Amino acid sequence: MKIRILKILVNILFLFLALDISAQNAVVKNTTNMRETANSSSRALIQISKGTQIYVDPSKSLWCKTNYKGYNGYVNKNFIHINEGHVKKPSKSPVIHQPIVKSYINSKGQRVQSPAAYDATPADACAQCYDGTYSFSQHRRGTCSHHGGVQRWLK
Repeated sequence: MKIRILKILVNILFLFLALDISAQNAVVKNTTNMRETANSSSRALIQISKGTQIYVDPSKSLWCKTNYKGYNGYVNKNFIHINEGHVKKPSKSPVIHQPIVKSYINSKGQRVQSPAAYDATPADACAQCYDGTYSFSQHRRGTCSHHGGVQRWLK
């Protein structure tokens, strides 16, 4: 009985090792957001800068699973270049349980999301700043003041 359990555990270990070897090295072509799920409308976990090397699990879909700076999520294949050949993934980092979207308290005491960069225009953004970030201000005064000013109003 113990030998059979040991054989099962060894087989499971080999399965996990095989999954790790299937990871591929990729380079981010355009700054992109890692998403919580494989969907462009899901919550952005963290932004990955252009030129960053990441490791992705290959997928036949438009989205690849990845781990970056302790976050586990998905990146869109259109924003990465997957290098040919398989590489061994680095050891997994612990998941960071912190909010990634920064916020501030406005003059009326309301919590408002700070300007942030997104792949597409967020539905609740009110303006796009000149540095490319999107603002979520509740009032026009001071919107994008630390981001080069308002490039265009969305609402």
